[in-house]
Order: sequence, then C-alpha cells, then structure tokens
Amino acid sequence: MKTLIENTIRNIENKHPEDPTITSDLDYITELLSKNVDDSILIINELNEESIRWISSRFEGLSYKFQNKKFVECLKNLLSKFPNISYLKEDIQEAVEAFYEE
Repeated sequence: MKTLIENTIRNIENKHPEDPTITSDLDYITELLSKNVDDSILIINELNEESIRWISSRFEGLSYKFQNKKFVECLKNLLSKFPNISYLKEDIQEAVEAFYEE
C-alpha cells in the first residue's frame, strides 16, 4: 500500500498544479489509507515531507472515519517531524477536532 501511495504522489507531482485529476488521485490515496487505521499510521509515519504535503488535507476525513486516538497522536507527531510545512498545523488541528473522544 505504501508503494501505491508513493507512486500516486509521484504521478501527482508530474501533473500541472491545476490538473483536475489530482483530486481523483488524492481520493484514491484517501481510499487506500481509510482501509485500516494501524496500516495507515505505519505508512504515514514512513512518508517523506513532500508526500505529507500532498495528503495532509485528507487527515480530517480520515480522523473522522477512524475515531482513533492513536491515529490522532500519529498526526500530532508530524508537527515536530515536519515543522516547515506551514499549513500542517491547521490540517492536523482540523483532524484533531474531527476526533470526538468520549
């Protein structure tokens, strides 16, 4: 699954920034990640900064679907791992808010 995600991201990077098929590619990545929370955590922890840049906007939806504290903690850890992604804090904050722990 990690290889599929990385290949899809490489495919996205080779497209024009306004190519409408990028949304479909990101949907595909989201679909892959949404299959299993534990696998998603492992994969997200292994992705490089550029890959995280591409998928961070999808964290909120994944967090809402999973409702898993380990997933939210994984995302929070990305903030220290990738401090140079300016919008990451906002994307992760939205993902944290989508998790409604009882």
